[in-house]
Amino acid sequence: MIQNLQIPGTTALSSNTPPMNVGPASPKSLFATMLLCGFLGYLGMHRLYVGKIVSGILMLLTFGGLGLWWSIDLILVTAGAFKDKDGLPLKPIDNIKTHSPKSFLATLLMCQSLGLLGMHRLYVGKIVSGILMLLTFGGLGLWMMIDLAMIAGGIFRDKHGLPLKR
Repeated sequence: MIQNLQIPGTTALSSNTPPMNVGPASPKSLFATMLLCGFLGYLGMHRLYVGKIVSGILMLLTFGGLGLWWSIDLILVTAGAFKDKDGLPLKPIDNIKTHSPKSFLATLLMCQSLGLLGMHRLYVGKIVSGILMLLTFGGLGLWMMIDLAMIAGGIFRDKHGLPLKR
């Protein structure tokens, strides 16, 4: 069994080599930091966002070190090397939710069976419209039928505008 593998011109890799990006990540978003650094970085807003208060205020007072400090931070943020106040890497962009935690199948079944009462809307967090459906018996059935078609067609979204989980 091969324990260590080395290709000429590279460094040796062993089975003990830890994977990259292991450990806790900051609760602060890399995407939000990128936006703040890009648009308001010369004022140090990205540093204030990640909890680096003193250096954020210094950047604010010096207009990002007359642009030099801001430029360095912009490179670090876009490279993913910028850290929060505790030295933790920022939450990667791929952790942004792209789908609702609410189930497509559960929503479809609720709409079919209890759609006149708006239960499927309450399930996905649309409380006000769910109550309106309850009071109007699903818009006398018309609103329920439209929702049923939207759910089946994959157009229906949860309260955050995310598509349902399939």
